[in-house]
Amino acid sequence: MSQKRMFTKKHLGIVFFSLALMAILTGSAFATQHSVSIPGFSFSPATLTIAVGDTVTWTNNHTFTHTSTSDDGYWNSGNLLPGQSYSHAFSYSGSYPYHCAIHPSMLGTINVTPISHSVSIVDFAFSPQNLTVGVGDTVVWTNNGNVGHSVTSDYAHFNSGILNPGQSYSRVFTSDIHPYHCTPHPFMTGIITVTGGAPSDCNVGMVTDNNPVVVPPGGSFGLTGTIANNTNAPISTDVWIRLYVPNYGMFGPLYNFQNIPLSANQSISAHLNQPIPGFAPLGVYSYYAYCGEVTTGAIHDLASFNFTVAAGRGDGNASDWVTEGGFESVVADVPSEFSQNGNYPNPFNAQTNITFDVPTSGNVSLTIFNLAGQKVATLVDGNMEAGRHTVTWDASTAASGIYFYRMVSGDKTFTNKMSLLK
Repeated sequence: MSQKRMFTKKHLGIVFFSLALMAILTGSAFATQHSVSIPGFSFSPATLTIAVGDTVTWTNNHTFTHTSTSDDGYWNSGNLLPGQSYSHAFSYSGSYPYHCAIHPSMLGTINVTPISHSVSIVDFAFSPQNLTVGVGDTVVWTNNGNVGHSVTSDYAHFNSGILNPGQSYSRVFTSDIHPYHCTPHPFMTGIITVTGGAPSDCNVGMVTDNNPVVVPPGGSFGLTGTIANNTNAPISTDVWIRLYVPNYGMFGPLYNFQNIPLSANQSISAHLNQPIPGFAPLGVYSYYAYCGEVTTGAIHDLASFNFTVAAGRGDGNASDWVTEGGFESVVADVPSEFSQNGNYPNPFNAQTNITFDVPTSGNVSLTIFNLAGQKVATLVDGNMEAGRHTVTWDASTAASGIYFYRMVSGDKTFTNKMSLLK
């Protein structure tokens, strides 16, 4: 009998513990309800701190009509008669000042604390590799591996430096799409995508001619690229393509076309052909197209697909990665300003193409320097006609390493970095 009682008490304890644990776990998953009273010509409390996903309810406990109106138009209760209530759920972090539209001296603030996301760094991957966060959210990377790693933006927007095992790095994200990598192990890559902010002004898409894409030795594949303007006003956007190479990391841009003009709500398409050089390693590749601002690395949208290189010949050079085709037909013949459009491929072996725009005829100089600041080559030094120009640097006699090209025209100077790999 006593054994039966002990058995029953033991299991009752387990049941109560389980119920308590479920209450703790499930309770944290539900948003919290908060109340703000309008007792007179004020909000009580005037300042309230909540979490993302929480709901605030304003109740008019006064004899006069009031409103709860966000200063930035995020919400508006309309007129609240005595005894009426209004609720609003907060999906994004930030500070939201508000007022009563009828009695504007009545002020309040809702502070929404950001959500924190965790990314584990293991040997040798980011987990999760791709993460979608809200505006103002924080991402924390922790090195749970046994060697040093880094969290480095592909476009120099952030850099953790080397994180030793056990160390962490955090960053707040407010907009755009952020590809990143590990500097010591560049085949480790990840993407942070921020949603919930202002809608992207552009969309980019890709549809392959065949699916799945399996490339024969020295072959190529075709695709149709689409770029669209999401706004009711004209825009100008850049489109560029990069490649994830297995056991290497990100490579490119393979294709870099800047200042594509799009009228309101316009969408254009172009067919592209992607040759695969014979030296390409076997494996599964990822092909990325971006739209936004290539010079700043502000990515407003991306599209991607995987393809497989089934075999390789072991010959060719990096210039074989250059994408054929594009959106040239939609761009005016004469550019509006002097600008450089980068070099491709980059990294390269042993040739790379440098593209730049000249708005009016004039003197242009284009010079190559090494890391020591020594002049390696002069590619252009003289008068050039207006238009888009592409100059090839043949670096077959140069040593592997980092180089810079410096382009000057009038009072405009551009400098960019290139990587020569042999």
